[in-house]
Amino acid sequence: MPRPFAESAPAASVRILSSQGLIDLVRGVVTEGGSVWIQVTGISMSPLFREGDSVLLTGLSRAPRRGDVLFVDMGGRPLLHRVRRIASDRIVTRGDASLTDDAPVPLTAAVAHALAVRRGPATVALMPTLRFGAKALLWFAAWRVRVRIPSSVDRRVKPLSRAIIRALS
Repeated sequence: MPRPFAESAPAASVRILSSQGLIDLVRGVVTEGGSVWIQVTGISMSPLFREGDSVLLTGLSRAPRRGDVLFVDMGGRPLLHRVRRIASDRIVTRGDASLTDDAPVPLTAAVAHALAVRRGPATVALMPTLRFGAKALLWFAAWRVRVRIPSSVDRRVKPLSRAIIRALS
């Protein structure tokens, strides 16, 4: 007699990998054209990423640019930080909540782009894409407006951006 689907399906499990194991896993998945969700630990990218959020990593479909959030191999330590600058063949990153830049690393240390963040039921695109629907794209646009507007129009635009974010929540 066939067993019910629920009994034959493997149980979901969470596995905590070593730093190098995580880097190797992400590198392997994105090299084969896949994407992988990882859970955020730490607060260096707050408020964009919070402890426990999930981030979707995907392969580097283009060269990293200033402002991109990258998964980087910092000499065996995985890091999910924003690109501050690119100088010839080196990348300088920094966490959004950090006061100082990270040590420069070679371009080859960039393993993956962060494509989206999931916090509870909400998914927010980190790059302009409709892959996660219009709501995630609007989240991206509202966030982008908040962080990129000049201070001269700050008081007029930020309340609109906050209203959009509240409406989407």
